[in-house]
Amino acid sequence: MRESCRKPAVFAFYDRAKIVQTLERMSEQGWVLEKPGAFYWKYRQAEPKHRHVSVLYVSDASEFNPGPTRSQELLEELGTADGWTLVASWGQMQIYYSEESDPAPMETDPATQVEAVHRAMAKGGIQGAWLHLADGVLMEALILWQLCRDPVMVLSQGFMLWLLPDGLLMILSALIDLVGWRLWYRKAVAAAERGVYLEVWNFRAVSWILSTASVLVLGLTLLGFAGRIGLLVIALIPVLLTHVLVSRLMDFCRKRGYSKRANLAVTLGAAVACTLLAIGIMAFAVIHFHVLEASKPVGTYQKYGREWDVYQDDLPLRLEDFEVLPETDWSLEKRGRGTFLVSSYDYLQWPLSEQKDLFELRYTMTDVKLPALYDLCRNSILQSQQDEVQHGEVLLVNHYEPINAADWGAEAAWQLRWDDSMLEKYVLCYGNRIVELDLVDAPTAQQRQLIAERLKP
Repeated sequence: MRESCRKPAVFAFYDRAKIVQTLERMSEQGWVLEKPGAFYWKYRQAEPKHRHVSVLYVSDASEFNPGPTRSQELLEELGTADGWTLVASWGQMQIYYSEESDPAPMETDPATQVEAVHRAMAKGGIQGAWLHLADGVLMEALILWQLCRDPVMVLSQGFMLWLLPDGLLMILSALIDLVGWRLWYRKAVAAAERGVYLEVWNFRAVSWILSTASVLVLGLTLLGFAGRIGLLVIALIPVLLTHVLVSRLMDFCRKRGYSKRANLAVTLGAAVACTLLAIGIMAFAVIHFHVLEASKPVGTYQKYGREWDVYQDDLPLRLEDFEVLPETDWSLEKRGRGTFLVSSYDYLQWPLSEQKDLFELRYTMTDVKLPALYDLCRNSILQSQQDEVQHGEVLLVNHYEPINAADWGAEAAWQLRWDDSMLEKYVLCYGNRIVELDLVDAPTAQQRQLIAERLKP
């Protein structure tokens, strides 16, 4: 028979009525609380019976304190005198059990109860909500700024795209907590004047809905891209390990008698260090093992005194389509990323030789799957090259100019003007596809026709 069990924490930290109801029901089933927590509460087996439960909040209590504060000690003394036993504490939350048939309530004055919860929330949950709001606003501002600078990059990367609605959900969740807390306090004070204690409003269901929406949006951004879900799982591992390590370190410091300030400094420092280490490990894995790349290398070669990866991907357009190439080996690589909104892939062909007369071929194909985003993406690509202007005077010409699209079998076409010449760099529009093409020589009419045939969607 099991001696302990764990149950998920399905109630909010300040939802006293729900906590009392749950603990009393568990007691009747033969389980009493051993340790509360953020994700689950641990219970130990006991004699099945009805036990009264009282949940109180002490504003100066903290998980970082080396021991109970004077307020906690005084509360425990008063509770013991009335037949109550402290069974667990979690931050500001103090949980008492009583096996007496009709124990005296630990708190009787509604105004006192409201102020106690209010002070505890102001030092705990509400501070967290403000930080949550600040994080959401900062995240949203950074993503929107990046979206204005390079919409193709943001809309074609699943993680970046997920951050956009996720920031909004963070802001909404924080605002619900802050506004709800403010409204509850006003109504609770008025109710206390009438001798009634108004329980804290529980927005746990709303939080679950918002969290589920965030996960669903992330799932949408990962659809159809092998390896991304695996990457997400891998990314969660250091997050969970960091949480466990920080929790254990906090307990260790508390048991060793560290002051609240010292415990907080050590724990926060460890959390930052673990987070940076996890990011570094993930970055190394992404770069070294090519986790996010559209293709995998098939070997390596030496060039210019360095070791380079070799690829053999299927490219829709290659140099040999234009001319007969000399006898040498080539690397063919497809790089890129995509989401259900936009996909953008770079195609590269370069020689595995240091011969000076051998050229490279580079082009990018961006498919805009939502028509409403097409102009935004196209204009961003065209504006990636801009004249250098100082005090209203153009110092260097560097922009795309429209050319005859019919020559390319395209709906629209531009060529890059740099200084006083036209470079062989083009932007071509074929339906929902935008092609950026970088050539060495001006293509013939036959080559332009071949390009259209190979690169059209």
